[in-house]
Amino acid sequence: MSFRVLVVEDDDDLRPLLKEELEAGDPPVFTVVDCKDFTEGQAHVQNCHFDAVVLDLVEEATNSERAEFGKAVLDQLRKTRFLPVVFYTGYPERVQPSDERFVKILAKAQSNTADVRKAVIELLESDLVKVARLMSTALTDVLRRFYWETLKEATRPEGVTDHEIVHSTVRRVAWELSGERAAAMIGEVTGKEVTKSGVFAPQTFLWPPIDPPPGLPVWTGDIVRRGEGEPLEVVITAACDLAMDKAPNILLIEVISMELAVKERKKGNAAEIKRNTVAQYYYLPAAYGLSELCLDFSRMSHVTLEQGNALERVATLDEPWVHEVRARLQTYIGRVGTPSYAE
Repeated sequence: MSFRVLVVEDDDDLRPLLKEELEAGDPPVFTVVDCKDFTEGQAHVQNCHFDAVVLDLVEEATNSERAEFGKAVLDQLRKTRFLPVVFYTGYPERVQPSDERFVKILAKAQSNTADVRKAVIELLESDLVKVARLMSTALTDVLRRFYWETLKEATRPEGVTDHEIVHSTVRRVAWELSGERAAAMIGEVTGKEVTKSGVFAPQTFLWPPIDPPPGLPVWTGDIVRRGEGEPLEVVITAACDLAMDKAPNILLIEVISMELAVKERKKGNAAEIKRNTVAQYYYLPAAYGLSELCLDFSRMSHVTLEQGNALERVATLDEPWVHEVRARLQTYIGRVGTPSYAE
């Protein structure tokens, strides 16, 4: 596999050495574009495709436009696209990355060009960087096929305008990137096959939680906490009511432990609850630092929208689980008890 790497280094002696080291050796194969100019580095980041960037940090420069140009290129990168970054600098203490999973810092005094190559490879082989690359490739492929093949082969109904097709295009692209396509990307990165008959626990949730629409403190399916040490709760208010400002309060379902759910059951066991055959409870698996969740429909409460601003949002239930939870709540509330027949 081959990758494109941008090297921004003002040292005329070091720059060709970095290029030579990155392009040499065993796979992966690197194609390096190098530059020394601050403006050129920003232009490359904004206009060209790269898989990773190696940056220098020029603190000793007297020209204010060149001083700390590595930081400036990184800032431009963050505004333009996601790329992993290796800082190779004599001033490592001056760099404060926002996320060390995607930004590595090498001090020139303690490392060499071989270390730079190793750092670039480590970043490119990390799971999160791999899946970002796969999603970018998938989106490009989906758009190519949709515009050049799908639309060409489809028979446009009489009177249908491009304006109408815009709506379908966005939804079609989103649909193409879900389902089996998404499962294939997850499987390629994790090495675990996602099948139609089963899913992995992390697929149940969206983490970090999705952003609610502007002006709203939470969204349907949000897993929240009222404060440190407080139990988790799930927002169950209908999304349409939240969006249309028809809900003065936020309805919450409390989450209890599996141990407590089993203890409170007069009959049955944990396996029964995990199969979601007990009307009072809805089981969700452990993921993203959350233990096994057991929603207890008998523990309902509410807070006002204003109070909702103080809720700590932990994660969001993904589809279709959030819809099933709401449907199960209706079933629980609408159940009718009948006496048992005497023998």
